[in-house]
Amino acid sequence: GCSYITQVLEGPPCAFDADVGLGWCGDMFGGLGPAGAVASGAAAGALAADFVAARGTNVASALPGEGAWVLRTQREGDEDIVSIVGPGTGRREPDDGLDHTWETAVRLARGTRLESADTYRKCRKFGPIGGHGASEGPC
Repeated sequence: GCSYITQVLEGPPCAFDADVGLGWCGDMFGGLGPAGAVASGAAAGALAADFVAARGTNVASALPGEGAWVLRTQREGDEDIVSIVGPGTGRREPDDGLDHTWETAVRLARGTRLESADTYRKCRKFGPIGGHGASEGPC
C-alpha cells in the first residue's frame, strides 16, 4: 500500500454521502496506519448509525472538501506500512523517502505483464514476527 501525505483535519475523518447512505473510511482520512484507519472507521460508523436511526432523513453528508485536508505530520521512520515488528515495505526500493508503489501501478496499467508478485518469498521462512536476529536486518 501507500502512505498518504494528507489527512482530514476539519470534520469527520471519513466520507459519507447521506443522499445514498454510502460511506468510505480508512487511513487516507484519519492518518497513517491502524490508528488512523480505526479513527476513520469509528467516524464513518457513527454517521451510518445516525443515518439508520434517522431513517435517512435530515442527515448531513460528510464530504471533506478542499479546505478540510492538511498535510499529515511526517514522523521519523514513516514507511508504506506500519507493522507490529516495525516499518517496512517488503520491496526493494530506493531509500529516497518516496513511495514507489504508484510507479508499479502505472507500469501495470500501461500493459506490463505481471509474472510474479511474491515480494515476501525470501522472508516467509522467518514467520510473521521475524525469527531472525535484529543484526541480520530486514529480509
